[in-house]
Amino acid sequence: MLEKGLHVLFDSSRDSPDHDIPEIDIVAVHGLNFMNKPDHAQDTWKAGNSLWLTDFLPGKLEKPARIMLFSYNSSPAISASALKLDDHAKNLLQCLELERQKASERHLIFICHSLGGLVVKEALIEANQNSRYRPILEATRLLVFFATPHRGGNYANIGDVVAKIVKFGSGNRRSNKLLDELKRNSDSATKRFAQSRHIYERCLIVNFYETIPYRGLGIIVDQDSATLGLPGSCEEQVPVDADHSSICKFDSIDTANCKLVLGTIVKQIGLALDIKPGNKHWTVLRPASPIFTGRQDIIQKIKSALTSYRPNTQKRFVITGMGGMGKSEVCLRVADELRERFWGVFWVDVSSDSTAKAGFSAIATMLESKGTGIDDTRLALSNIDPKHPWILILDNADNPDIDYQQYFPSGTRGAVIITSRNPKCSTYATVGSEDLNGLNKEHCISLLRQRIKSTSSLPEFDSGDAARVVDILGSHTLAILQAGAYIAHKYCSLKEYPDIFKEKGERLLNFDLPQDQSRYRNAYATLEASAEALCNMQSEQAQDSLCLLQVLSALHYENMPLDVFQAAWNGAQEVRDEAEAEDEDGDDRVNYLKYLTDEHVSQLPDFLEPHSRTWDTYRMSKAIDLLESLALIRKSHIYKCDTVSMHPLVHSWINLRQTQAEREEYLDRGLCIFALSRYYQPDWRPYRDRIENGQLQEAIDLFEYVVQIRKTTLEETHPNRLTSQHELARAYFENGQIQEAIGLLEQVVEIERTTLDETNPSRILLQELLAEARQNYAEMTDPQPASTSSTAAEQFEPEKRRKARYKLSSAKRLFTGKHPSMSSISLIRWAKRVAMASHKNELETVDEGAED
Repeated sequence: MLEKGLHVLFDSSRDSPDHDIPEIDIVAVHGLNFMNKPDHAQDTWKAGNSLWLTDFLPGKLEKPARIMLFSYNSSPAISASALKLDDHAKNLLQCLELERQKASERHLIFICHSLGGLVVKEALIEANQNSRYRPILEATRLLVFFATPHRGGNYANIGDVVAKIVKFGSGNRRSNKLLDELKRNSDSATKRFAQSRHIYERCLIVNFYETIPYRGLGIIVDQDSATLGLPGSCEEQVPVDADHSSICKFDSIDTANCKLVLGTIVKQIGLALDIKPGNKHWTVLRPASPIFTGRQDIIQKIKSALTSYRPNTQKRFVITGMGGMGKSEVCLRVADELRERFWGVFWVDVSSDSTAKAGFSAIATMLESKGTGIDDTRLALSNIDPKHPWILILDNADNPDIDYQQYFPSGTRGAVIITSRNPKCSTYATVGSEDLNGLNKEHCISLLRQRIKSTSSLPEFDSGDAARVVDILGSHTLAILQAGAYIAHKYCSLKEYPDIFKEKGERLLNFDLPQDQSRYRNAYATLEASAEALCNMQSEQAQDSLCLLQVLSALHYENMPLDVFQAAWNGAQEVRDEAEAEDEDGDDRVNYLKYLTDEHVSQLPDFLEPHSRTWDTYRMSKAIDLLESLALIRKSHIYKCDTVSMHPLVHSWINLRQTQAEREEYLDRGLCIFALSRYYQPDWRPYRDRIENGQLQEAIDLFEYVVQIRKTTLEETHPNRLTSQHELARAYFENGQIQEAIGLLEQVVEIERTTLDETNPSRILLQELLAEARQNYAEMTDPQPASTSSTAAEQFEPEKRRKARYKLSSAKRLFTGKHPSMSSISLIRWAKRVAMASHKNELETVDEGAED
């Protein structure tokens, strides 16, 4: 006789010839013990001496498994068994929790007979409501029911029928709550059915139903009761040539019923384990790291908090901690593990206003919202049917001067996760917060080992040497990954790394690290080692990698589309073709290409081979591969587009180590790449699209609104006010409102006449634009072209004028289509200052928090 509880019948690690570690757990749960047999838990599945769960099933499974029996007192003839279903269900959950402590994520399959199916459904309902047992629910992949009365039995008085059976078996008429579960339309059974339907969305169902009467009593649980009527392939309904008792008993593997049951179960296990995540909307742009280590307790805490029942509160969880500690990776892992449970999982990088706008715009597009602004998207999320749960992840909420509540959808629906380096962000939490510190030493060593082994065949890994590396890195996750990549490239051994690190740390003393960056000195030292390794390599690939790293430093660190480089190469070919056409016919065309020159092309990186007539990705691809192998960047594939990203700390480190001249040089290169990428125009700025699509009046309305606001808030000489007036003039010009354009340009030119030197590039180019507008107006009204003074232009040397033109035209291009990969700084202001700086020979300091 088996005692109550869970019993392991078969374990592949113990009982199979190969001793494979189990990949699935199978739990068999019996039904009513009418006859009060002591071995009912086993006898339910036995015919003669054959217990098919151990004798036949293991040999048919494609994956190693552990098979268990759950035994509970289900005899309605014994007063001690007068327990409710939920008591049996809780006992099952407690036993599973203990048995699966070291394998809580292992796939789980339940095989149930009759009332055992109701016990399992009750257990899954409890697991859904109790975070302690939720891992059991999340691991469940297949439910197999044999004659389970999902909607009561065939007879309205089935309880009385069972009572007769009990009387026949034991002479006891004692009633029991368990009997009521078999009555059709009983309140408890109907309620459980309604409660448990949503559980079936996460797994597959097999319902075997009886077709032979039981001992003259007829069909105990008919097809209608034994099936759920789920849509599509979610449920498999299988008739078996057996009665209510023999439906799950087989004395030979060769019987027709055994072949049918085993074949169906094995097939459905294969399908169940291949189920893809069931959510509809997913905007998480990169996968979790394959060598993610530790943090399981924190991940479980977040999952429990976000799935808890809080109908009157929007669930917000905040993760704080130093950069490079793995906050985003924890979020990625949580998103992956909760994906099946949420209709929508949305990710927004809120490190800058532009990236936030881009992220919310992507969500709006996915939701088919009429508006694509942040407020439009927040409103759309707030009004999503509560049957469709969603998570919004706000990553990199680091700026202490920003109130991130502006990004929260209103109301109580949904869940929000926030990551921040600022500990004060924890005040936004409603269901919990976590300050992420370093991994424990065991996990740090494991992470270092995995990083080294992932790209290297180095055989030696001394745990003592690894512990010393971990100690000097202060258990900083990003620093460990960088060190592992460096060692994997065989630049040094594990034992030698501490000396390398010390040397690079001393070099950092020459950097003027801001106070808020000094705590990242360990991470920066590991990055310095990788940079020096690249510098010491003489190969073309290494030099291209350094150049690409510098170019990326002028851009935003997240998801830079690689297509833009090919678009820039295309632009370079257009410039060349236009120049050749101009040489042939002397046509000085008034179009976009007029503002692009060979100076732009000369700024493109060598790895793009801009002077070649054939586009070849080889050099750029090799450079990307080398940087990725050193963990300096990561490559992703998003919406059919390849992108590259880098950790924010890597981005900060590059900018910190650059000289002023290098910053200017690679800013210029970045500007030129975007200026030349004229064909690459996703909806970076809504009003740019409106102009391209001919919706000029709507664009003009927007520009006029901006100009009016800035007139009341900014001085007339403020660069932002002048820029918005300039863009409004351009919209007027393209809409044929030439007089309005001229009037506005004259105002701007007059202001710059009093504030800028007459040889200043910005002033000269505006004068040229005004002259162009006047010429167009004159051609419309007077056959004689309008004249304009060219004194300033004539006084400015041709070479400087040419350089000023390419810098300011780059700014113009960026302002009308600012790419989300550019940094959060207002690039139009920055680029105009670059143009002025080329005349002043200095770059003015730009306030990173400035508004556009």
